[in-house]
Amino acid sequence: KICTKEQESYQRLLCLKPFFKEITTKQSTTRAMTEAKSLQDEGVIDDCHMAAHFIGEDTFNSYHQDPGKAFSSCSMGCIEGCYHGVMEAYISKSKSLRDVLASVPKFCESVAKDPLLKRQCLHGVGHGILRHKTITLPEAVRICHQFPDDYSSETCLGGVFMENMNSYMLRSENELKKSLPTICTSLTSLREKTLLYQCSAAIGEGLMFYTGHDLTRSEQLCTYLLSEYHSACTDAARDEFELNKTSNDGKAAASN
Repeated sequence: KICTKEQESYQRLLCLKPFFKEITTKQSTTRAMTEAKSLQDEGVIDDCHMAAHFIGEDTFNSYHQDPGKAFSSCSMGCIEGCYHGVMEAYISKSKSLRDVLASVPKFCESVAKDPLLKRQCLHGVGHGILRHKTITLPEAVRICHQFPDDYSSETCLGGVFMENMNSYMLRSENELKKSLPTICTSLTSLREKTLLYQCSAAIGEGLMFYTGHDLTRSEQLCTYLLSEYHSACTDAARDEFELNKTSNDGKAAASN
């Protein structure tokens, strides 16, 4: 009841973080995921993906930081955020980033025979790399580029850029507006414009979660980016809008 008083969906989600932790640790990961989906269906939170991230991290800790057991305890749903959260925690909490990353390709192959789950594993690694306190955004990009194939590298980059945007989600709207033009600018040192477009697209997707999937408001916030990256931001916001709409339409059809 306290959390529902928060005006923004993302603020309600963060308020509920201890709630998800308690269910995960005292009951089960499955029960926590079910609760996250229910709160999304009830409109308490706009989307359960980030809640699933929290649940994945709590699951990792519940299994004494055993990534294999934690990963296998997750379930599909909420855009597979539980798997992301497990890998995010595994990578970000490692003492030696170099050592843990050396084992990542083999690990993701071993825990994820399903190609979809392998993707979630690699995407979560990208989140974890940037969350590691020793790594900057350009350094995280360089690490992803060292992965053994293009698919792994691009999937890792998707996690990096999403985590980059996540780090700004707690800011007030006025603070966020001031930050938007510079969120990706550190990448200019890498001299690859494609990276700036990818990073800007991740901002557009993140803004949809920030605004509670309000497309008009998200598109307006995209205009605070440098003009050449407006379209990357707005296109990604529209894609997320359609994805969210399709997901909700499917739920409505199932309930009917």
